[in-house]
Amino acid sequence: LRSHLGLELPKHRWVSDGRFNVEPATWRTARAFVGTQMGCVRCHDHPYDADLKQKHFWSLNLFFRQLDVNENGALVDNPQLNPKGIIF
Repeated sequence: LRSHLGLELPKHRWVSDGRFNVEPATWRTARAFVGTQMGCVRCHDHPYDADLKQKHFWSLNLFFRQLDVNENGALVDNPQLNPKGIIF
């Protein structure tokens, strides 16, 4: 998971968006554990699967927005990042 965190975001965005762009971690985790390609539902509901909505991608994304990296490079949960679960 650590290797799939995206670029670090500007510090002024950490409270609303988390420390990293976690979209790559979101769609790769969904692919591995749910067995579904969710990259397309980042932007729109799935055109062929009525049960796969954009809201599902962004709900999973909220989980990853609180990921941080400590001084040893390990992933840790940081509740100060995106504390209200803000999507947009």
